[in-house]
Amino acid sequence: MKVDLAIIPSLSLVVIVFAGATYARNTVWQNEFRLWSDVVEKSPFDARGRYNLGNAYNHEGRVDKAVEQYEGALKLKPNLAEARNNLGNAYSKKGWLDKAIEQYEDALKVRPDSAIFHYNLGMTFMRSGLKSKAATELKAALKLKPDFTGPGRALEYMSK
Repeated sequence: MKVDLAIIPSLSLVVIVFAGATYARNTVWQNEFRLWSDVVEKSPFDARGRYNLGNAYNHEGRVDKAVEQYEGALKLKPNLAEARNNLGNAYSKKGWLDKAIEQYEDALKVRPDSAIFHYNLGMTFMRSGLKSKAATELKAALKLKPDFTGPGRALEYMSK
């Protein structure tokens, strides 16, 4: 079988171009912040991308930026319960407990079977001094997930 030697440089060039493109794309995957920033940049109307970028900001301790992304995600997809929950967490970190409670309650309208949403709402009620409401939510969390230790400890703490 005879190979045309002129094709070798062309194939080499194609391999080099694809290797370079692969390398460039892999830099985006270096960390979650870069990945989700790239997703939002390329798809600004992707609610899930904004939600995940909010999580990346939150993991870096950049709560204000996380809030922006969660709010952006909810403008695009109001029933994204996880974004409502995480926005509630961000508001809680900022000390905006009333706003946090509102987000947790809205998340529970979408997913009433979420133990973590009930737990977060209960803990925020507790921080707000609303012990009866806190106990109700913590008990709901335990009922949904009996092996969830957080609500049990919180209820013990409240009973002291």
